[in-house]
Amino acid sequence: MTTRPADWHSPARAKMLVLLLAQVVLLLTGAWLWQRDRDVDPGPTLVRLDPNRVPGAPLTVEAGYPAALARAQIWHPSAWLFGVQVQIDWPADAGQAGERDLPASGWILYLFAAPREDFGDRGAVLSLMVDRASGVVIATDVTRWTKPPARRLDLPSYPVSSSVALYAAELTGGAEFRLACPQHRRVMRLSLSSEAASTNPRWVVTYEDDRDPGRVALRVEIDARTGEITRTELGSTPCS
Repeated sequence: MTTRPADWHSPARAKMLVLLLAQVVLLLTGAWLWQRDRDVDPGPTLVRLDPNRVPGAPLTVEAGYPAALARAQIWHPSAWLFGVQVQIDWPADAGQAGERDLPASGWILYLFAAPREDFGDRGAVLSLMVDRASGVVIATDVTRWTKPPARRLDLPSYPVSSSVALYAAELTGGAEFRLACPQHRRVMRLSLSSEAASTNPRWVVTYEDDRDPGRVALRVEIDARTGEITRTELGSTPCS
C-alpha cells in the first residue's frame, strides 16, 4: 500500500499552519513584553520613600519630592515631574475635625513622565503613591502614553508651598465648610492647576461631600507665587 504525501496546500493544513504561526508570534510578543516590563520596573513598594528622613511630622509634597525624583530617575534618567496630588482625610468626629493642624492621614501621588522608544510607545508615566503619615511608598504604576506629557513642574521655584496653600484654603472658608457637617465632608484634596507650568502656577484645593460623590463641593485656588486667593467656588448640598 502506497502512502500518499501530506498535501500542505489543502485548506485544513493551511489553517493549522496559520494557527501555529500565530501561537509562535504570541509567545514571542509575550516574552518581549515581559522583558520590557522588567526594564521599566517602578521599584519596590512598602518601603520608605526616603530612608534618611527622620519620622515625625506628616510628609509634605516638597519634603518628599527630592527622594521621589531620585527614584523616578532610576526608572528613567530623563524623568521629570508633571503632576502631583494630595489627599487628606479629616476625622468624622466634630471635636477632632476642629483641630487646627492638618491630620497625618492621607497620601501624596507624584506623577513623573519620560520618553520611551519601545514599539508603539513614545512616552510613559510613573506614579508613586506615598503615605503621608509614614512616608512609605504604598503603590507604584507605569502607564504608557502615545507621547510624553509636555508639562513640567518646578516645585522648588514656587514661593508658596503646598502646606501654606492647604492652610490658606482652610482659613478661606474650608474649615467652616468642613465643620458644618464633618461626618460628610472628610476628604480634602490638593493639586497644581493645568497651567502650573506657565508663569501663573496655582494650587487647587478641593473639598468633597460624600452625599454627592464625584462632584467638587468647595474649590479654592491659591497663586503659588504670591499666595493670593484667586478663586473660590461653592457647589455643595447644604448640611441641613
